Amino acid sequence: MNPLQDTIIAMRPVAPTNLPFKVPNSVRLIDVTRPDGAPLSAPSPTGGFFDPNGDPVVAFGVEGQINNHYVNFGWEYVYHCHLLAHEEMDMMHSVIFAVPPEAPTGLAATLRGNRATLTWLDNSMNETQFTLQRATDSNFTTVTTFLVNPVNGAGSTVNYIDTTAAPNISYYYRIYASNLVGDTDTPAFPTMNVDSAFSNTAVSAATFLISGTVTSGGTGLGGVTMTLSGAANAITTTAADGSYSFAGLSNGNYTVTPTLAGYVFSPSNRPVTIAGANVTGQNFTVAGYLLVTVPKEGEIWGAGSTQTIRWTFGGNVGSLVRIELLKGGVLNRTISTGAFVGTGGNGSFNWLIPSNQTQGNDYTVRVTSTTNAAITDTSNGNFTITGPTITVTAPNGGENWRRSTLQAIRWNYTGNPGSFLKIYLLQGGNIVRTITETAFLGSNGSGSYMWLIPSNLATGNYRIRITSATNAAVTDTSDADFSIVP
Repeated sequence: MNPLQDTIIAMRPVAPTNLPFKVPNSVRLIDVTRPDGAPLSAPSPTGGFFDPNGDPVVAFGVEGQINNHYVNFGWEYVYHCHLLAHEEMDMMHSVIFAVPPEAPTGLAATLRGNRATLTWLDNSMNETQFTLQRATDSNFTTVTTFLVNPVNGAGSTVNYIDTTAAPNISYYYRIYASNLVGDTDTPAFPTMNVDSAFSNTAVSAATFLISGTVTSGGTGLGGVTMTLSGAANAITTTAADGSYSFAGLSNGNYTVTPTLAGYVFSPSNRPVTIAGANVTGQNFTVAGYLLVTVPKEGEIWGAGSTQTIRWTFGGNVGSLVRIELLKGGVLNRTISTGAFVGTGGNGSFNWLIPSNQTQGNDYTVRVTSTTNAAITDTSNGNFTITGPTITVTAPNGGENWRRSTLQAIRWNYTGNPGSFLKIYLLQGGNIVRTITETAFLGSNGSGSYMWLIPSNLATGNYRIRITSATNAAVTDTSDADFSIVP
């Protein structure tokens, strides 16, 4: 070969096939020995960098200057040439090789309202962008395009939400991956974009809605639970104005059912068929309601006392209601089988709680129409019923009472322990004398009995026990000993 002769060798890089692994793009700084953004040394003797058209590069603020930056070299190849007799005479040059990415797979689309959620599998390590296409026909005659950036690379699932979809139109979607290689930061320098094949086509079926209002006396009723069943299941709650809607529904048969504690609606439910269009005007009205307002959660009522049960009502409830006491959610007793419902939307019943009513903190009251058992309500939260109590206050420990003197035995009470009490004298825990079996209970929660201490009563330490004459379970004893002295 003549040293003064030009030799031209044509070489073409080839992408290997059937690799057992995936190959990413080579994205690196132009000069890997220098930091990102550093000015690159201009080739001699020009004194600057020029684009392929022969014009000075001005993209980096200084004419003829290129700053070090990242470039996608694709599957980068390197030419290395040198003279055999002169090892120092050689040349190395990078070659950018654009390899199409692998096509995405598993494209799926779900339309709810005006939001189409799309997912697909990213199969490539060298894509730089996805192009998602949408059309209203399978031939993609008119295409709407969305550009999506890769997220986590090969093997990951990519999610994208199309917020421009119409809820009642079926759409066709497909996607392909692109690999853009070359220097995209320096104008006029060559780049190349290669695309994968298209993915499968995904169809998002048109969806529709069912809507309506719930009213009570002509006014919207909020907080009603609306349950959808049939071709799809869903639950929503009416807004403050009584409106509700179920969106993203496909063609099919459905049933809408309203529920709210204490309320009965007309109709009780509505069958709805969607056949290619929205279904509106699925309205409900309140046929009747009962709402127990008293007792409230946390209230304490004493056995033997009279308490007022209260409720509000509306619609076709009837003139009488049944009132029941529940304990732990189980019927404990029927308070009234036919109490007057009330007037002007308010009702009440005065209940004398039996003095022997079991104590507990898990009681509720249920009020039910006697003409329509579906109109019923139970008080919100548990209330407490305490039994009647007696508490000895004197003598209660430490007193010295002399024989033959008149002393006041005192007590407090709650509820209705009965009209009369029994008073006993105890020594060492045993009854040694019945002071009286007919002491008057007292009034306003307290009572007393004047006891003339016998002159012959033995001196020593004693206690007083007071017990209801009608309910032996209602009893109390002095907290500590008092003394009988000469």
